[in-house]
Amino acid sequence: MVEKPSPVVIAKRLREEAALRADQEKLFRDQAWIQGAAKKSIEALMQCLMSEAEKLKTEAELQINFGYEPHYAGFRAVMRYGWVTLEVLWNQHYINVIDEVRLECKEYNAIVPLDRERRMMFREPDVIRRKSYKPVLNLARELRWLEGDKPSQMLSNEEVIGRIVDQFLDLIDRLNRGKISRPDWP
Repeated sequence: MVEKPSPVVIAKRLREEAALRADQEKLFRDQAWIQGAAKKSIEALMQCLMSEAEKLKTEAELQINFGYEPHYAGFRAVMRYGWVTLEVLWNQHYINVIDEVRLECKEYNAIVPLDRERRMMFREPDVIRRKSYKPVLNLARELRWLEGDKPSQMLSNEEVIGRIVDQFLDLIDRLNRGKISRPDWP
């Protein structure tokens, strides 16, 4: 039988949660912390995602193109197969604020280039589906992620990478099964 926590235990948990929210609010607007801990964690996520894409290309022999690059104060990655693209975007506009930023994962029915490829898009591509991950701090004050706005489970970088790779493989599967039509423009 599970016992109900005592009022003292509940009060301590509430105090810890309030301190965590205060620390997150402060750190998510602290340029030194963002440029140090947060940026390193997000760049490591992008590098690991590219390593997973490389495995898909070499070990599974999938004909994919991929890469990542700095984007404003954040990062942007693309993974392409056929005429579909999964873009992973940390669209940070300011170097000292991340409290409203999300890791956006958008699927497109188009070949979306990286900026460094210097290819021009003549119109905005159609978004097929999107997922987002919100940054949060765990009790150890480490950067973690919430999928969408679901507060039920904090995800590590590795878990988010797994979900992004699964999303990309699902996109490829839907394309191969004819569930995604060819875009009506080049």
